[in-house]
Amino acid sequence: MNWISDNGSHVVVVGDGKDRTIRENALLAGYLDELRRCLSAGDTRLMVIGYSFADDHINTVIESASRSNGLRTYLVDPAGLSVFAAPSEVFKALRPAGILTRPLRQAFESDDLAFESLWRFLDIA
Repeated sequence: MNWISDNGSHVVVVGDGKDRTIRENALLAGYLDELRRCLSAGDTRLMVIGYSFADDHINTVIESASRSNGLRTYLVDPAGLSVFAAPSEVFKALRPAGILTRPLRQAFESDDLAFESLWRFLDIA
């Protein structure tokens, strides 16, 4: 990434201090607010592909939208629910609508059952 802050310094969001970096950067704070707004709109679905659930600022948004606004989540990860090292608040709040543990590419190339599962979640079929 080649993000530059208002004061000309490079913006890097890794490791510790993500919350502070995001709060101090108007663009990143705006993106987080937009994520919160979209996931909390009600009757919303979220497809999570390969996310480790290791970022508290994102987990808090997902947890809140799941508990308060009925967010339904479809998890795409070979690890399945074991992506959660231990039951966390976001794990407890999650309203799973499906889990795909096969590679996503396989669903599009050769796995009709997985493909149909994805499409049902997206309500495209």
